[in-house]
Amino acid sequence: MATVCEIDDSIVEQFREWKKPRTLANAAFIMKIDVKNLKVVVDQVLEDVTLEDLQEEMPSAVPRYIVFAYKHTHKDERISYQLVFIYYAPPQIKPELAMMYSSSLQRLYSMLEIQKVFDARKASDLNEKWLLEKLAYFGL
Repeated sequence: MATVCEIDDSIVEQFREWKKPRTLANAAFIMKIDVKNLKVVVDQVLEDVTLEDLQEEMPSAVPRYIVFAYKHTHKDERISYQLVFIYYAPPQIKPELAMMYSSSLQRLYSMLEIQKVFDARKASDLNEKWLLEKLAYFGL
């Protein structure tokens, strides 16, 4: 599939800097497409944030790419850290915008070297229960 939008190497460098050791709390690296320049850009970087906090940050009719660093405390008190890529695409987006985002999706998460990729169609999907159900497929 052809990529409509440019994914500059600077995005990868920004991402690598972001994911270097920092506070061990949940964090989000949010990207969007600059429609005017047809380029993926960083929208926001959030530290110490929950998925529920992300619900408030998501626009109602515009997609986003989210890399979420998730700290999970298991029932036996072990702690694991998961890095997941979430393609947030609300159902009411314009078809042209949906094509633009979906055509760049696979290349972006491949460039960022993220294996766990999930789709969210509504901001309300972004919650811990939803994420744990998705991660269950990977044996978390």
